[in-house]
Amino acid sequence: MRADKNRVSSYWEFRMNENNDNSQNPAMSEELVNFLDHSVKHGSWEVNKVTGKIDVDGSVNAKPVDEDYEEMEKNKIGFGEVAGDFKWSSFQDLEDLSLMPRKVGYNFSISSCYVESCKNFPDEVGGNIDLSFLSKLGSLEGLPEEVNGDLDLQYSKVKSLKGSPKKVKGSYSVHRSEIIDLVGSPEEIGKNFKAGDNESLISLKGFPEVVNGWVDVSNCPNLKKLDHIKNSGGGIWMNKCLLTSLRGLPEDFSRESFPFSLKENMIICLDGIPDAYLDREKGNDIEFVTSGFDLSENPIEKSVLIEGVKKRIETGNWKESWQLSYSSDPGSFYSAWETMDKEDQNYVLDQLDMDRNEFIKLSKVRSRFI
Repeated sequence: MRADKNRVSSYWEFRMNENNDNSQNPAMSEELVNFLDHSVKHGSWEVNKVTGKIDVDGSVNAKPVDEDYEEMEKNKIGFGEVAGDFKWSSFQDLEDLSLMPRKVGYNFSISSCYVESCKNFPDEVGGNIDLSFLSKLGSLEGLPEEVNGDLDLQYSKVKSLKGSPKKVKGSYSVHRSEIIDLVGSPEEIGKNFKAGDNESLISLKGFPEVVNGWVDVSNCPNLKKLDHIKNSGGGIWMNKCLLTSLRGLPEDFSRESFPFSLKENMIICLDGIPDAYLDREKGNDIEFVTSGFDLSENPIEKSVLIEGVKKRIETGNWKESWQLSYSSDPGSFYSAWETMDKEDQNYVLDQLDMDRNEFIKLSKVRSRFI
């Protein structure tokens, strides 16, 4: 790129102009020039004589294997504007953002560095922001109010989401962090929200007001309550947590055509289930829960089905129940039988005056297993 009156395009041109008024320009070493030449992709770099910063008409992809990268820190020379992507990953010596660009045209990534805070974060990023695997990141204060793409904080060690942007136009991920709640998370997420695999998460307080995509808060073994959850524009997965009930769901909570999965929790009853998920005209048993609401592999799956079988036997409606299973869940009674212990199975057999083989054969036929 041809240099204009305020810019120099190379180390050598900079040295040739040393006698001019270059008070704002850094003393660049040949090693630093080599590092920049190796790191700038699909374009060129130049020193802005007004700001003393390095502007890049292209992208930056710096690697710590380049021996000359320490020259940036030693000479305290930072970036100004980068027209394309900026990737500065796996630099263990990068502890702060003071030398990072003020403006990035597309994506910004500093993953796997030792950055401790977001102070001096770029003023403007045109695309995605990747802050993943920042093992020493203690605060999000300094992030912009709005992110134009995705914001990835997965595997970073943040303990609080305070300081997050108010709006993330793409997806927002805090997967495998150390947060205890969602306080400080964006008010609006344009795509998906991923906060799963967080062993320290104990509350959904601070749940985003708007999530236009799906939500995944699975594998949070200390999360016991659904309080504060809100509707989203896609499916919600909260599998393998420690949820014990459905209390806390808003009365108007509705997934429409999207799934709500609560597999492998400790839910023991349907108290708190929204009307949208249960056909109350037919009954209050788990077999009348709509297909989009997945409570499989919860204690309720066994206890409610067993009680339903016993109740219908006692009232003499077991034959009608088999017919009902055709329209709701053809395998429900046989599934219940398979989860019963020996005592419950014997109770059913006694009430029906059937032997075991006869009952199993009838169950399979009526439940369309064969």
